[in-house]
Amino acid sequence: MRLQAFTTIALSLTAGIALAVDELNYSYVEAGYRSGEIDVSGQDVDFTALGGVVSYELTENFALFGSGFTGEIETTDSGALKDIDTRELSAGLTAHFPLSRNIDLVVPMAIAYARTRAGNAINSDTGYAIAVGVRALLTDNIELAGGVQHVDIEDDEQSITGTVRFHFSDAISVSLSASAGDDTDSLGVGARFSF
Repeated sequence: MRLQAFTTIALSLTAGIALAVDELNYSYVEAGYRSGEIDVSGQDVDFTALGGVVSYELTENFALFGSGFTGEIETTDSGALKDIDTRELSAGLTAHFPLSRNIDLVVPMAIAYARTRAGNAINSDTGYAIAVGVRALLTDNIELAGGVQHVDIEDDEQSITGTVRFHFSDAISVSLSASAGDDTDSLGVGARFSF
């Protein structure tokens, strides 16, 4: 029975690899989870966030996207009375231009909204985010992306980001990402359905 289950899984993955991608796609729905550390009043505390991204390619060089994440900053471990609940929303355009057959220059630009809540205290602000980076399809199954990002909501935050994505097929992929910034460091995982 175990051999049959293993064989079924192996054949499914092999079939997915055989149908792997041959170009970068900007129309997708993705679910993601992030965790890491954030500087709160000079002290590093843990945070987690869960959410997703929807992107739709409008033209050959522009895609419309929206994202939303909700999470928690765990400040009670540092003596605060309540953890901080977070909500992040953004919407914008991703400009993308081919540098070669499987490498694109990407420039996402967005209006961003962030809200935090600790007990009855609510704080919110609207700002913008812009990034410059590259997406590269190294093989039919492996994609790398990286870049620099500037976010201006209440305070400025600059970060360096990187993602490795494994494509099981032209529709299904999973990713591991990392970000290192002025006040925030995080790791994330994602699952994407492209259409």
